[in-house]
Amino acid sequence: MRKEDGRVGEEERRVEKPLDLPDTEQKEQEIQDQQQQSSEQLDKKQNQKASENRKKGRRENEANGLPDEEQHAERPAGTTRG
Repeated sequence: MRKEDGRVGEEERRVEKPLDLPDTEQKEQEIQDQQQQSSEQLDKKQNQKASENRKKGRRENEANGLPDEEQHAERPAGTTRG
């Protein structure tokens, strides 16, 4: 019976061993870096897609004889091009 108690105590000591804080902080920083890179990649893809859609819209408008929306966007009343 005492041998079993000794093993349980040993297992508890292993479980209660504190984590290395510098290692934990390093891993946290790595995770943040990966998240930042993923976010930047997503932004880049979204910007590319938006640019492609604008170009496609311009080509379609041009093919249909419609004005370029960016050049002929509505301006607030009383304003002029300048």
